[in-house]
Amino acid sequence: MFQLSDKDLIVLSLYIPVSQIPHQFEGISPARRTIYRRLHKYGVTKPEERRTRFIKQELLKPHFAELSDDECKSTLKRIMSDLFEEEATAIKERIKRSQEFYK
Repeated sequence: MFQLSDKDLIVLSLYIPVSQIPHQFEGISPARRTIYRRLHKYGVTKPEERRTRFIKQELLKPHFAELSDDECKSTLKRIMSDLFEEEATAIKERIKRSQEFYK
């Protein structure tokens, strides 16, 4: 049966809170405590701070300089959502390939 890999968890924790991962990927995600342990194994001890740093790095990009605060927030929300959807789609494709392989 397909399970989220450590790499999946590291990437997903950048785009959504760890608490949402088991809900978004029900049936293939480990429990929240296990997720934190697996992230810690790779040096990700505070996923929320890592996500905050990522957002700050995005805000430093030139196209944000001309946007208002509200525009920045909505643009960041869209970027994070798009990145999450890309990763979720890639995971679903891997699940599909895995299921086809083991038929």
